[in-house]
Amino acid sequence: MPTKCPNCGESVTQNFCPGCGQAAGDRRGPLFGLLGDFFSEFFSIDGRRLRTAVMLWRPGRLTQLYLEGKRASYVPPVRVYFVASLLFFFLVGFPVPKAEKFNVWVDDIVIGRDEPDPELGNIQLLGLDRSSPVSRWVEPYLAPKLEKLQAMSAQDLLDGFFFGLERTVPTTLIFFVPLLALALKLLYIRRPFFYVDHLVFALHFQSFMFMVFVLAWLANLVWLGRHFPGIFTYAGAFYLILPVYIIVAMRRVYGQSWILTIAKAGLLGILYMLLIQPILLVTFFLVIRAM
Repeated sequence: MPTKCPNCGESVTQNFCPGCGQAAGDRRGPLFGLLGDFFSEFFSIDGRRLRTAVMLWRPGRLTQLYLEGKRASYVPPVRVYFVASLLFFFLVGFPVPKAEKFNVWVDDIVIGRDEPDPELGNIQLLGLDRSSPVSRWVEPYLAPKLEKLQAMSAQDLLDGFFFGLERTVPTTLIFFVPLLALALKLLYIRRPFFYVDHLVFALHFQSFMFMVFVLAWLANLVWLGRHFPGIFTYAGAFYLILPVYIIVAMRRVYGQSWILTIAKAGLLGILYMLLIQPILLVTFFLVIRAM
């Protein structure tokens, strides 16, 4: 017997409303039903999600298909970003290096040691360029803390710093997407692309970045973390895999020569590094402020 769709009022005789597509039936049920809807919507394995996952690993291809109008067969860019970021934020942490394996530096002071050990690696938590305006701003705040920093445990400082990164980086990465899209708009100002097109590219690229870090986390968990400091795996992904991916993706989507594409990808890399520096600086001062 036909019933009325509670959403649009259309007569419904099958499982879905012919007017708006909403599923028929009473959706007010137990909490488990609501949770089931959520996980079914975002994490179920179907053809569209599998195609999206495969295309995300082909640099620029998912963006290219979206801009060509082939959208119904793939998960929308915002949803791809949402799922990838959820996996990243819930699974991936910042592995804290073991202080006994490194000289930990704050500016030109080694923390927790009288002298640096030449046989150990080095971690520079804060390095100041005396000629920069930032240095003139930082030094008056840092000077009263140096004596206390030098006397504290290097491991305590590393623990606080990496814990601070876990709190600040997830929120900050959200702002990278529109900034990356704006940078692409400026780099391709004469090309027939709208800002929203660049935004799709940025969403797909950062989604891929999240997934690479999830795989790096799995690699650490299964094998690499037993033999190398975990942070090295993430650094390798960031400095080796992501640059190659974005160069190929930009070449495929924007269609310029390899030389121009590599040059523009280099400018984007510089932008990323410039944006990362304030994050590290703010994190460091939040840590020492809490001391």
